[in-house]
Amino acid sequence: MISSVEEFLLLLRKWRAEGTKVRLLSSFVEPKMQACRAVIRLSGTITGIDEKTSVFQIGDEEQFALIGFAGCQVGYGTGDDPQLSSQMIEAERLEDLVCLVTPSSNSICIYTVK
Repeated sequence: MISSVEEFLLLLRKWRAEGTKVRLLSSFVEPKMQACRAVIRLSGTITGIDEKTSVFQIGDEEQFALIGFAGCQVGYGTGDDPQLSSQMIEAERLEDLVCLVTPSSNSICIYTVK
C-alpha cells in the first residue's frame, strides 16, 4: 500500500528500472465551476524522475506528461473521482494504482494492468 511520497518514489523507480508501461488518468476541475473540467488519459513508460523538484515524466519526446507531486496527497486506490473511475476500462485488471490529489483537488492516477 502506497501511503507516502517516499514509497511513491520507490514505486516510480521500480517502474522506470523495469520499463513498465503505466497508464495515467488525470482530472482537472475548476473549483468555482464544476462543469469546467478536463480528463486526460496517457500510456507510456516512466522516462524521468527528478527527486529534487518532485517531478516525473511519462512518455517520450513526442508525447509526454510531466507531473509534479510536491504537496500532493498520495493514496492507494481509485479515490473518490467518478470521472476518473468511469475512464478506466472495466475489463482491465489493475495491478498497482496510485492516486495523487493536488491541493486544488485535481486528481492524477497512475496505474499498471495485468
